[in-house]
Amino acid sequence: MSLATAERAAICDTFDELGPDRATLCAGWNTADLLAHLLVRERQPAAAAGIVIGPLAGVTRHAMRSYATTPWADIGYRFPRIILELCQRDRTRVEC
Repeated sequence: MSLATAERAAICDTFDELGPDRATLCAGWNTADLLAHLLVRERQPAAAAGIVIGPLAGVTRHAMRSYATTPWADIGYRFPRIILELCQRDRTRVEC
């Protein structure tokens, strides 16, 4: 298992354990905020540009807020887990 795959599995487990309302080391952010940040970065590269390009920060905030209305169980934090399972089942068909 690659380091990236192991890290994705570990963060899925951590989010499962903690739920959406736990404090994080990021001042003012809870686990739901952190997960929204990670999902925007991974799934919406155009919206993620605001993380490093100040004038686009509003686009990033809007994308992150879109996850705030989604129930924790439906937000898709298990998506990396599905990728991990596919990789373990058939490494020849899925690029990990």
